[in-house]
Amino acid sequence: FTMALRDLPEDAGILAALVDAKTQLDRGDMLGPGTLRSVEDERVEQRQRAQVEFQQYMYDAQINLSEGRYDKALSLVVLAEEGLRQRRVYMSTDLYETLAAQARALQSDIQKKRALSNQDRLLSDAESQKINKNRAKENAIAKRLEFVKQNLLRVRELQRELKYDEALGVLEEILFVDEHNPAALALKDMIEATKLYL
Repeated sequence: FTMALRDLPEDAGILAALVDAKTQLDRGDMLGPGTLRSVEDERVEQRQRAQVEFQQYMYDAQINLSEGRYDKALSLVVLAEEGLRQRRVYMSTDLYETLAAQARALQSDIQKKRALSNQDRLLSDAESQKINKNRAKENAIAKRLEFVKQNLLRVRELQRELKYDEALGVLEEILFVDEHNPAALALKDMIEATKLYL
């Protein structure tokens, strides 16, 4: 239009067309693909896509965190942060910083919960070992008591059969296992005293 006006400065048709073109340009009617409007639409779409992907990664990370899959949760947060960095140019600084802060907070939460879980597991393992050790000790005591009980019955039986030397041998076995057993000590003294009178 500018060149046409130079050649024909007084042409009313060219002036009308120029005014019409400027009006359309001001309203944005002539902006098509590759123009300012499509660039802004692309920026909005990329920003929205980045936010949706970020929120999906964060949601998945929280699900994995709630199920105790800490490594998977952390990797999802890293993917969320990477997606943010790649599309940072499409976001305002405030939006980017807000989302990045959410990712850092979730990452910190995951690491804290992982540490607590590891601590709980270690405590649980230590407690299990302690319980197992106590059970083994209780089982050993129970076996020793049963051994003593059965052998005391055997000594009484041998005593009735007047087999004092065998009875003393069994009593020595009892006292080897439980050297302060009062019943075994009393029976030993009684049998030794009886043998003196034979």
